[in-house]
Amino acid sequence: MAEGGVMGALGVLPSAVNDALAPFGVIVDRQPLSPMYLRELLRGRTNKEQT
Repeated sequence: MAEGGVMGALGVLPSAVNDALAPFGVIVDRQPLSPMYLRELLRGRTNKEQT
């Protein structure tokens, strides 16, 4: 029962980040949302493109 309030937050956070970064054309597609991952998205690089 105690985890019930936490589970919803896991989906809300990426959605909020997507909303905030929408003007930049960035879509978050994985977690965790590390600063490095978000910086790479904003610079137009992903791990898929770097390999």
